[in-house]
Amino acid sequence: MSEVFTGTDWVRSGDYESLRVTAVLAQIARDLVLLNDLYHIVIKDVVIGELYTGITRCHEIILQKKTGVGESFNHCQKVYIEAVSGLVTPVATGNVLCGHAHENGAGESDTDVMIHFDALLALS
Repeated sequence: MSEVFTGTDWVRSGDYESLRVTAVLAQIARDLVLLNDLYHIVIKDVVIGELYTGITRCHEIILQKKTGVGESFNHCQKVYIEAVSGLVTPVATGNVLCGHAHENGAGESDTDVMIHFDALLALS
């Protein structure tokens, strides 16, 4: 499935699982989308009605994170999806587990973090 990732620099591993989805809303690449209790990451910008691939598990992927006090990551720290913003955060309260940090030192002012993403963690 490597053709799916043509032009992306934020998917860092060919080790991934995905699903095919018809967009019910317009989405932007790297959006975290909830569909029937399962999160996935949009591969490319899509319009309503377009069929696209969503990543449900990836060993190395760079996602957008929250910034500010307490929003830093250490290697292997748990990563959560904040439903309101759709960004990843180290804060567990009220958020959904989605993986663990794959790098050390994503600071409070950094806007991205490399993680091991696994949508099935949110179902446990």
